[in-house]
Amino acid sequence: YVIFRDLGRVNNIFLGYFVFFVGPINILVNCFVMFVLTRKELRSTYNFLFFMMALDQTIVIAALTLSVFKSALPWQCIPQSYPLFWVYYEIAFTSIILIFRAHTTWLAVIIALMRLKSIRSSGCSEISFNRVLLLCVATLIFVAAANTPNFFSFTVGWVPLKTICESTESSVEFSN
Repeated sequence: YVIFRDLGRVNNIFLGYFVFFVGPINILVNCFVMFVLTRKELRSTYNFLFFMMALDQTIVIAALTLSVFKSALPWQCIPQSYPLFWVYYEIAFTSIILIFRAHTTWLAVIIALMRLKSIRSSGCSEISFNRVLLLCVATLIFVAAANTPNFFSFTVGWVPLKTICESTESSVEFSN
């Protein structure tokens, strides 16, 4: 158990630094990819799905980066810097990451199915843009609905600040 706990701590530290430095770069690169995919010459159903995948990943990385930035701030253990907004953001953040990661996976499945249909019809048949848009929206709704039990598993409770912070001088508790 101790080995796995220590391995988890090392992983969390590595992931935190990785997201802290690479997250903003990833967001910029995804924005550039989305810009390129919206060019007139590149508009197609496949590129629309690639655009949606880049958008999903940008949302995931942005939420993760914001959370890492918030946890890296030195004034995190001051009661006034931890409003109820951040508590609800953490709950939404967890759900957003799960929903958009799963949506990206389903978009990859849609791309594979479109490619299969195109190969079987020798390139003569391609799914229309409206159907692809409908599939994207339907998969997002499906994934969000499938995540609903996970979303309702979170509870918000008042926790003494001294249990969260490592500093002994931050022993102030949140009050109602």
